Amino acid sequence: KGRLGRGLGIVFYRNKSTTAYIGIGSNLTDRHTNIQQAIRHVNAIPHVSVVSSSNLYESYPQHVTDQPMFLNAAFQIETNLSPRQLMQNL
Repeated sequence: KGRLGRGLGIVFYRNKSTTAYIGIGSNLTDRHTNIQQAIRHVNAIPHVSVVSSSNLYESYPQHVTDQPMFLNAAFQIETNLSPRQLMQNL
């Protein structure tokens, strides 16, 4: 219902945008740069637009605690990709 491009291996919804939220974190090398690059990567995916992003938050590692602290963020996107297509592009 409302799907286009199904036979092409691309599934997106005609004129229907969906809001999604993605959480990311990094604890290796330049954490801030890693997060910036991740957001740029997502924004470059066809049919995906980053709308806004959170502040950066530092957190302690869980379970395996002998590693560097994490820098975390979340961001909001708008997309007309199906959930499966979005996951395949992340």
